[in-house]
Amino acid sequence: MLYHWESTAALAAVRDEQTSAPLTLTGEGLWVCLLSSGSCTAALGDAPGVLPALPPKPVEAGGLVLGRSPLVLAPEGESHLLCLLLTGTAPAQLLAGLPEQPFPARGETCPGAAELMGRLAGEEAASSRARSQMVFALLCELANADSAAPPLPPLAAAAIEDMVGQVEARSPQTVAEYRAKLESRMQEVLSNVQLDPARILTEAAIFADKVAVDEETVRLRS
Repeated sequence: MLYHWESTAALAAVRDEQTSAPLTLTGEGLWVCLLSSGSCTAALGDAPGVLPALPPKPVEAGGLVLGRSPLVLAPEGESHLLCLLLTGTAPAQLLAGLPEQPFPARGETCPGAAELMGRLAGEEAASSRARSQMVFALLCELANADSAAPPLPPLAAAAIEDMVGQVEARSPQTVAEYRAKLESRMQEVLSNVQLDPARILTEAAIFADKVAVDEETVRLRS
């Protein structure tokens, strides 16, 4: 066989839980969870080689949660959760593109997701090809998901804006200071050798490229 559809998109596991107890989801891939009733919080558990997780995010009935494992869902009272583990290159691309994890999404921004998730959970006897097609359709629906996370408080947003401005103002000065320091050290080491100004400019340009913050500050302002 030249190609197998499950390498692109496949359903690896289903968790359909009516519970008030915390639920920890494990396994390699993208977890997609639908909270059909109740409310809960979602957080990432500790994983080797991964930065510390962000604080838990609230999720209301009708909302979705997307993220890697270990994904910890803590219901606030009796709640119903339908969680699917998706594997393959397509889920991996969606997971890599999430702006944050876990990613809480408003269900109304991807209205077809709940129906597709229900069909995937209930069609265990379907062929692997049919399931892969439904998984891919679900991913296409989730691509339109909009975050349900609350916006930053005005004071926090203003503080971040101020810090970004300070970084942008400081950036050219950092390069100039490095150039001066480099020239001074080279003069000390090579006191009897004529320095090549072009070489100093080249080294400063390489340093400037390494410490450039333009992309990061633009992303922070967007």
